[in-house]
Amino acid sequence: MSRIFNVDISERKWYKIVLWWELRRIPFNLILILFLYIDYKLLPFLPEGERLVTFNAGPMLVVGALFFFILYFIGANICYTLGWAVQLITRRVMYPLYKIVMPKLFICGVTIAIIVTLSPILLDVVNLIIGKNLL
Repeated sequence: MSRIFNVDISERKWYKIVLWWELRRIPFNLILILFLYIDYKLLPFLPEGERLVTFNAGPMLVVGALFFFILYFIGANICYTLGWAVQLITRRVMYPLYKIVMPKLFICGVTIAIIVTLSPILLDVVNLIIGKNLL
């Protein structure tokens, strides 16, 4: 696991930077799928969680949910691609800052993706704590 998150901050050619990011895209998507599954399984156990997980309502809702999941993964992968794009753009301009920021960019991106993936359940938990309906 540490090999996946290990970031080489030495001077590298552009294609090695892109290759580093692209080899980690599969684990990134697997992490998103895992947390989306956890979110899907936990929502029905929260009060009022069933309103978000209503896949038994009919075929059009299933198609709509699949469409949403596909759009979600496209958006997440566009944001993932921005990781190596930012690295390529900033590697020469701000090298001292780059050496500090880049090792954390991948981990921060994965963390943000997990939080966004779990946001429906997190919002329900906040609703339970605050007592107001935010959704």
